[in-house]
Amino acid sequence: MNMCGLEPKCGMRRWLLLPKLVAISVLLGGLVSAAAIIHSAQPLGLEQWVSLTEVIRRLFRIVIVPAVLVSLLLGILLLSRQPVVFLKMRWMQAKLVLLLVLPALHFRARYVLELILEELQHGRVEKLPALMSVFATTIDAAILLVLFVFVLGRCKPRLGGRAGGEEPNAVPPQDSR
Repeated sequence: MNMCGLEPKCGMRRWLLLPKLVAISVLLGGLVSAAAIIHSAQPLGLEQWVSLTEVIRRLFRIVIVPAVLVSLLLGILLLSRQPVVFLKMRWMQAKLVLLLVLPALHFRARYVLELILEELQHGRVEKLPALMSVFATTIDAAILLVLFVFVLGRCKPRLGGRAGGEEPNAVPPQDSR
């Protein structure tokens, strides 16, 4: 699909693609940072749990959610350039289906974080390690999903589809020996 790279005839593509890659990089950086904080933290008291939760909430609010929104917006703008062509490609269909999972992971992480905050408001820390483990698993799944979607978009495998210029009913050439 990338027939012209950064040539001037490509219009807005070059102005949309690089910011999208930056937004995806920021998203992955935020998710990996959240995972590193969660996996390495060993809070003992209530105050440490509160500060850990506040750091994670700020990371989501300031870095991760805006990066998701920017990358989705830029992706939609890139897709809107030639929607019919892109939507016929199986790698794009797979990518869009996988991207439907991302909001589900976000809402699951948000729900678990609200459960953690509720436990903290009542001063209970007994359930927090188990809830934080579920939260960490959700973040890890989001990291893997974003990486897989990114690789899928960069490699653009055919996924069983026809090669670029083949006609659907084309007869393969016969060997004339």
